Amino acid sequence: MKILITGSNGMLAYALEDILSPKHTLFGIDALDGEKYKLEKFFKIDITSMLQLSKIQDFGTLDLIIHTAAWTDVDASELDHNKTMMVNFKGTKNLVDIVRESAVPIIFISTDFVFDGTKKMPYIETDTPSPINTYGMSKYEGEKYVRSCLKKYAIIRTSWLFGKHGKNFVDTILKKAREEKHLKIVSDQIGSPTYTIDLAMAILKLIETGTIEKEPGEIFHAANTDQCSWHEFAGYILDTAGITDITVTPITSKELSRPAKRPLFSVLNSDKLKNFTGYHMRPWREALCEYLKSKK
Repeated sequence: MKILITGSNGMLAYALEDILSPKHTLFGIDALDGEKYKLEKFFKIDITSMLQLSKIQDFGTLDLIIHTAAWTDVDASELDHNKTMMVNFKGTKNLVDIVRESAVPIIFISTDFVFDGTKKMPYIETDTPSPINTYGMSKYEGEKYVRSCLKKYAIIRTSWLFGKHGKNFVDTILKKAREEKHLKIVSDQIGSPTYTIDLAMAILKLIETGTIEKEPGEIFHAANTDQCSWHEFAGYILDTAGITDITVTPITSKELSRPAKRPLFSVLNSDKLKNFTGYHMRPWREALCEYLKSKK
């Protein structure tokens, strides 16, 4: 297949290139300059510009678009509503408007932050979104536009991503451990850490099983199984890395006082993904161990 990846300089995009490139021809676009890595061709394109985005026609006939491009800085998004909506909603709208006549299927990457965090059980795909921050709202608006305009699509919600080639919580904790002896980490936000390689594998399974063609218009949750708080996550990162001389103190979200609210519970249930594709997202601890080994 000929597949276009938007946001091709991002952390998930690199994992997609690793997983998909052996069997598929990949093209990439990003608002920033970047390396081709495993792409056949790369264009620097700002998806908020319809004029620039029309250049994707130069890739020729595409079989699939994986839309990962987004502004994901949650706190910065809260402070700049207009930019967030421009990138995350209007950029998505532009992409949909350009390809809707050609009927190219789109996989749209969304987030656990479309939920408000008041549920006590893991969220399933039919739970009603109710975002409590600008980032979550912008992604939900993108979801709604995709659903209203396209017939062939899949929306994938994921959470707490970590992996190579990008800023993530795991690398941040390891860096801080080299610089500080005492860390304060939020303990009242519960979620599902997710390895980008595992998410990329889930997307590959959606492609290989023909799910988008056979069952178009579905939403899937794709997150590593089990749950934890950021505080528990940090502790396991340090333990697994063999770092024992660091004190990790739990604090509340209120004590941290960041610009954007976070859902206190945003664990995703990925059973539907397994039922449709046969692919089981492994426990996050197992995925983390593999990631840390890959960094050695």
